[in-house]
Amino acid sequence: LMSGPLQLGSYLVLPFALGLVRLRGWHRVSYSALVLIAILLSYSRAALVAAGAAMAVLIVFNYRHKLSRRLVLGGTATALVLGASVLVLALQWRPLSLLVFHAEPGKALSESSTADHFEYSFEAAKDLAEDPLVDGPGTAGPASAFSNEERITENYFLQIGLEVGVVGMLVFIAITFLVAQKLYSQKNAVLLASFVGINLMNLLLHTWTDTATAWTWWLFAGINLGSDRLAGPRKPECAD
Repeated sequence: LMSGPLQLGSYLVLPFALGLVRLRGWHRVSYSALVLIAILLSYSRAALVAAGAAMAVLIVFNYRHKLSRRLVLGGTATALVLGASVLVLALQWRPLSLLVFHAEPGKALSESSTADHFEYSFEAAKDLAEDPLVDGPGTAGPASAFSNEERITENYFLQIGLEVGVVGMLVFIAITFLVAQKLYSQKNAVLLASFVGINLMNLLLHTWTDTATAWTWWLFAGINLGSDRLAGPRKPECAD
């Protein structure tokens, strides 16, 4: 069982990407719609962003040879304008504000979970700048609730920084980029798209601390990334 709706939302990012790639026709449409509805019902805005990012990555990945720079820049600019328009409208229209900010329009930027995301992340970044050395595993993130001082960062990368220092955080970021690069070289669109989406969630939440999400994703990633090493280098074919 999931420990909460946010954990359910993050867990569904991988199945969502899997359905978009592996299924065809009405099976893909119906399956993806059901998973997207489940993400919507989790009320996780970060999971919605992750699903949208995964879909965008799959589009770029599958049609990268047909996409021009002008088209990519135009699509990016359009997405940014639409996103900004939704945010501005949400600050004025109550139903949209409750959906986007989970708060009344007047409190959206000051007394809401959205404001908490930025406040906690800012405080974590400030603490990391003041003390870039190791505080120790479990001193930040959800695990810190069991310690003397709870330190919620609302950002998994900053959590790593507070636990193992700036150097450890940079190593973790480097590993993240290497994993993404390897998945791209393997042409593994499902894991690459879900990886991008989940890491976007990590900028707003402690997503890799979600046990079901982390264990499931890294299990599949380990199997796929380790398959090349287990197979070993291919022997050249000998001519007769």
